[in-house]
Amino acid sequence: RWRRRALLAVARAREGLESLPGFPSRCWALLCLLLLLPTTVAAAGYADLGTLEREAVDDALAARGLTIEPEAQGKLIAKVHVVNLDVFLARERVPLVWANIFHRTTRESHVLRESLLQAGDRYDQELAEETTRRLQDPSLSNVVALMPVRATTPGMVELLIVTRDVWSLRFNQDYQANGSYLVYYTGSLSENNLFGWRKNVAAVFVMNQGDMRFGP
Repeated sequence: RWRRRALLAVARAREGLESLPGFPSRCWALLCLLLLLPTTVAAAGYADLGTLEREAVDDALAARGLTIEPEAQGKLIAKVHVVNLDVFLARERVPLVWANIFHRTTRESHVLRESLLQAGDRYDQELAEETTRRLQDPSLSNVVALMPVRATTPGMVELLIVTRDVWSLRFNQDYQANGSYLVYYTGSLSENNLFGWRKNVAAVFVMNQGDMRFGP
């Protein structure tokens, strides 16, 4: 409402301002930029996202039928949406989409517990950024993004948390040889996101000078 009134006041004053000597058009453009600055700053979160994050947010918005809320600061959070994308996505046209059946995406509850913003809290951009940092773990996700989205209840906002898992089943090995003899070997099969719980489990085999051990 205040912005509409300001636009009307500026429009009324424009004619008089432009009649002043030495009032260049760039000054008028600067006034318009300052007038629209609150909206620009509030909506800057999406524009600052990287390519992978922006594509992931677009996928999540389309899947849930949500739209970004440009002015969320201080509003009460009505609901938190968590969207965990698969490791391989059909839109990327990779031949490994079928492999998603062997990977359990991170459970929504385990992502939500890391969030510093919950339903009933006031939206705070600094807390949203800190939540993003808490969720960023290269061994679990290659995309983490938080965006405020419009709520069905006027005056409130909803929060969208988007993550994209990485392939969490890994095989690692190391060895040492002395000439043609293998004197040391270790191999491990690890799952870094067991059942989507963000927990790590591994089975390790170690051979050292003929002494062999196997265990978790």
